[in-house]
Order: sequence, then C-alpha cells, then structure tokens
Amino acid sequence: SAPATVAAPVTAAAPVTAAAPASLARVAPSAPPPPPPGPLVAQFGAPQVVGAVRAQVVARALGPVKARIKDCVAGLKPRAANATATVTYVIDADGFASTSRGTGDAEAQACGKSAGKGMRLDRRPDTGGAAVSLPIQLKVSR
Repeated sequence: SAPATVAAPVTAAAPVTAAAPASLARVAPSAPPPPPPGPLVAQFGAPQVVGAVRAQVVARALGPVKARIKDCVAGLKPRAANATATVTYVIDADGFASTSRGTGDAEAQACGKSAGKGMRLDRRPDTGGAAVSLPIQLKVSR
C-alpha cells in the first residue's frame, strides 16, 4: 500500500503592513502661516465735514495734521494686520480744534488726536463751530 500523506497544519499568515509610498500619502491641507509683522503706513479717506466750512479750508488745515499722523504711525510697532480708525476734530467758532474723539484702532486714534492738537482753520466757520472726521487706515507695508 501507498504511504499516507500527512497534511501540514494550516496557520494564519501574519498580516502584511507597509507604509504607503510618499507619492501616495495624503496630507491634510494646513492653513498657511500668518504673515510676518511689517511696518505700518497711514492712508486717509475723504474727510467728512459737519458745519459751514469749505472743503478747501479743511484740506489746508488737515495737510500738516496728516503729515504728523504719518510720522506717528511710522514709529508704531510692526503688525501683521491692517487696522482702521476715525478721528473727529471739533472746531470752535474761532476755527481752532478744541477737542477730538475717535473710534477704531487705539494706536491710530492716539496718533490722530495728538497730530490734531493745535489745528486751526485759516478761515472761521461761517456759522458757529464745525466737526471734521478723518478716516485713517493703517496698512502693513511688506
């Protein structure tokens, strides 16, 4: 008679694990890094005038004020994001900026208020006082 064949015991093979090739690996998209801080420059919107004052008179008075604001803003700590503010100069009946108030970015307000001290119109308002609101944008320069 023929010899009996004995079957080898069946064992489960160990699972094969391997990392996917780098070319096939999926990477979740990540947010871009925030931009680095940069120096600031001041830009201005059109002034809003309440009261009987000609636009040319306001423009002449704001010229030196804007220059002082630009100098102040240039000295601020660099930032990563832009900012805005509005400073309103209250003009008395004699044409002097008696007080100022602001909204928005605190440092831009401070520059605007400081720069407006001593501002004077070269012509008095036609009737009573006036108010001049100056929008200020702080732009990061890169």
